[in-house]
Amino acid sequence: MTRLRLALWPTLFTLPTLILMVTLGWWQLERREWKHDLFARLEARLAAPPATVNDAARDPQSAEFRRVAVSGRFLHEHEMHYPGRTLDGVVGFEIVTPLVTDAERVVLVDRGWVPQAARDPAARPGSQPPGTVTAEGVVRLPPERGWFTPENAPDQNQWFSIDPDAAARSAGIDPARMLPFYVVAAPSATEEGLPVPRGSRIDLPDNHLQYAITWFSLAAVLLVIYVLYIFRRNESA
Repeated sequence: MTRLRLALWPTLFTLPTLILMVTLGWWQLERREWKHDLFARLEARLAAPPATVNDAARDPQSAEFRRVAVSGRFLHEHEMHYPGRTLDGVVGFEIVTPLVTDAERVVLVDRGWVPQAARDPAARPGSQPPGTVTAEGVVRLPPERGWFTPENAPDQNQWFSIDPDAAARSAGIDPARMLPFYVVAAPSATEEGLPVPRGSRIDLPDNHLQYAITWFSLAAVLLVIYVLYIFRRNESA
């Protein structure tokens, strides 16, 4: 019987690489299960009875993705613009406006999207309702700013990340009055026009199964190449 001889360096490269690829594949499957569990929990929160502002202020983590209604008046003079946001392929801005509640607290409200041509409020008449309003939407927590997210530029009204403290300082508001969450406005059946609210859509990527298949496929290809190399090497020896 011919003894199969393995090549040292190809083997030292192939075995750890195979282990790494298979591990990454299983990790993606585990992430997929975690993501689906997260979707279920978020859907349950959206279906739960609305939270109150006090509930959300007391425990923002538990209130995230809960529906909420906030009454007060918008500080339209401190409207913030978030560039590079698209809707149906059209580039524009997200409009985030501080709202002073009946209890004199302040919460940021993501009112929705406007096209670039309507960045100036004068180009969208009726988009800044005066007086007391009720903003209905979903509680969200400010995400951590990513490494590649540009710094906010309040002096140019160019905002790239939700930052309640920075928004308070820019508007001359005592940060202690600013609530630690923001509200993503829900579409209203009685209102049309700009801004266009984003609503309660859960927009989280779920590509883990594709990633897992990719890692397992790469591992299989590498294994086939290694086996073919070893057999051909032994045949020519």
